[in-house]
Amino acid sequence: MEGCQCDNRINKFQWLLLLAGAVVFFTSHSGNTTLTSWADCARAPNNNDNGLKEATDVHKSTSAIALDSMMFLHQFGEVFREEPRIWELTLLNNSSATVCACAKCGTTSFYQSIYEMTHGREWNFSDPPWVQTLNSKRWTDIEVKQKDQLDGPGHSIALIRDPKERILSAWKDKVMCFERGGANFIPGLLNLAGMTPDYANRSVSNNKPCLGLSEYLQVLYLVHTQNKQGLLNSHFRPQHLYCFLHSPPPKWTVVTRANSPNTICQLKGILQVDEANEDCTMKQVHKSKPLSMYHDLTEMDEALLYAITHDEYQVLGTYL
Repeated sequence: MEGCQCDNRINKFQWLLLLAGAVVFFTSHSGNTTLTSWADCARAPNNNDNGLKEATDVHKSTSAIALDSMMFLHQFGEVFREEPRIWELTLLNNSSATVCACAKCGTTSFYQSIYEMTHGREWNFSDPPWVQTLNSKRWTDIEVKQKDQLDGPGHSIALIRDPKERILSAWKDKVMCFERGGANFIPGLLNLAGMTPDYANRSVSNNKPCLGLSEYLQVLYLVHTQNKQGLLNSHFRPQHLYCFLHSPPPKWTVVTRANSPNTICQLKGILQVDEANEDCTMKQVHKSKPLSMYHDLTEMDEALLYAITHDEYQVLGTYL
């Protein structure tokens, strides 16, 4: 890969191709008999003119909503390294809302939009603490509490992203071999995968550890096969183990994407903010490549990516 000093370590993982191929074969031939999760049992969100989804959907399966965090904790059998950042906001008008967004889902745009709506001015800071830290002193006009799950039927919104696109974006921004390298994230990824530090490549410009795309997907796959995905840094952790760890999608008023044409109007409805703005599209602060732009994925890459993100698609299904 350009910008890296790569060797021929791919031979260590030829067996992964067989395993991933088996996963693809099984899932493509299993029909509709596979036991699925919330998103398959629940119907699509029912939004009203204010962008709010009705709190009660008669079409939702009671068993689906009952499938809560305990099932995940039992299934994955790991202690979660960091709890999700679910924020309960109390505005000056005493209205309240709960918000959550996974890393690499458009959090900068999302939280800057919330800041502008609740403070009446733009976020003009270019140093830490970043806009995602809602309990910093820069959020002066609202009261903020960090939580790990929803409380009650109040207004709430969660931001999601196409799982494959998000995983590739995390590689491009945090792990790939370019000028910065992936020094902050590589040791943790390799440790979870049970691999030694010498597996990483080195950025030519600064000798910092980094991973090529195929190597990155192989490392993530090893983490998942050991049921350690709940221990991943929030940039790589599956979305159903973050905002939805304790509160599955049907319990949220709105579940939406940053590039949805109605996200801003939905957000205004959740925050109960009355602004004269006909544009409901969220302004993009950082632009990432869509999934269709990754033309250099090999068959092995695609098989591993499928295996890594399969559970997320099962949970998020109708919300994407």
